[in-house]
Amino acid sequence: MWSNLNLNGAVPARVRPTIGEWGPTGLPSTKQKKRGRWLAPVFFTLALIAITIAGWYFWTLFR
Repeated sequence: MWSNLNLNGAVPARVRPTIGEWGPTGLPSTKQKKRGRWLAPVFFTLALIAITIAGWYFWTLFR
């Protein structure tokens, strides 16, 4: 029911995070997470626009 916050629990050593002085290391920071939450929709929109333009170009080319 409750989340187990013990990172050194009964899991294999290969899946345990590296524990530093203040907690796990190698995890993304809050700033990186916020940046990713904004960049993912931007990249998706740009990819969608590029696919639409390429489709339109080929449609007019083959007409």
